[in-house]
Amino acid sequence: MDQFKKSTLKTSRGLTYTYYHYPGKDVTKPTIVLHHGWPDDAHLYEGVVGHIIPTGHGMIIPDLLGYGDTDKPTDKQLYNSKDMAQDIIEILDHEKVVSFISLGHDLGSYMAQRMYYWHPSRVVALILLSVVFMPPHDEPFNLDAVNAMLESATGFPRYSYWEFFTSPDANDVVQAHLDSFWCSLHAKDPDHARRTFCMKGATRKFLEEDTIVELKPFAQDEAKKKAFLARIQRDGLVGAFNWYHAMVDNIQSEVEKEIDRSLNVLKIPHLFIGCDEDAICLTAYFDQGQKAGLYKDATKKEINSGHWCTLEKPDEVGLIIKEWLEERQIKA
Repeated sequence: MDQFKKSTLKTSRGLTYTYYHYPGKDVTKPTIVLHHGWPDDAHLYEGVVGHIIPTGHGMIIPDLLGYGDTDKPTDKQLYNSKDMAQDIIEILDHEKVVSFISLGHDLGSYMAQRMYYWHPSRVVALILLSVVFMPPHDEPFNLDAVNAMLESATGFPRYSYWEFFTSPDANDVVQAHLDSFWCSLHAKDPDHARRTFCMKGATRKFLEEDTIVELKPFAQDEAKKKAFLARIQRDGLVGAFNWYHAMVDNIQSEVEKEIDRSLNVLKIPHLFIGCDEDAICLTAYFDQGQKAGLYKDATKKEINSGHWCTLEKPDEVGLIIKEWLEERQIKA
């Protein structure tokens, strides 16, 4: 991301964010704000942004709260979506960005959506990778109930890994088994994610047994692995796991009672890119939302990839986004 300027901003909450800014060449086009997910940072998109630059759009890519060079508070209350959205808005205000396209992957997809919910007048389009559009819950979040529902509907309790992610020793376990942690994320076997993340107790077992498996080609790059694990060692994952605590402990459902439910029907242009080997974030969920009438102007693309599509298929993801932007010609 050589063409991006790295900056920091201390928000009104007293939290310091690091972000990367590319100003773009066409002032009539909205800036794209790219939100990474767990357990990544802004560099998740470094293989994608080169395809977006020729479109003329500016880009801002923050290290989200708990990640990278942004602050990593241990207080899970600070990870509520309303306040995190305001943090990002303060970055945009500082850079004099008004309207923007909100883009996200994984939990960054959730954050991209919450930018739309908390600041609907400023979000002119929504691009989601892997994780579909999900309106806020009207009832308190119950992980056991969600897993029971998923098992009944899809055959597996696909959020089983959340039990490990929200356990008190999750960060310690990861730190003690870093090579296995890398393998858990990027195994070559297409069925690996289902076995390791979608079965009760499987994530912890995989790590604690120091399991090593064959990796996807992109994950065999030792330099990438070394840089990633060095960041995890340096920063830990306490902050990153707090995103899950905020959901499981109903911090999000409580604050999101304030959200205007009329926004649950998405009327702005929407692009969804799904991955056919993603065992957790099923592309079929998009189809269910479409049948329920959640989107009025949506485009769906599915690629052959595991969950981390921007790492595995960065060119394909980047070209899909580029072509969609050029076709839609969304204005600021």
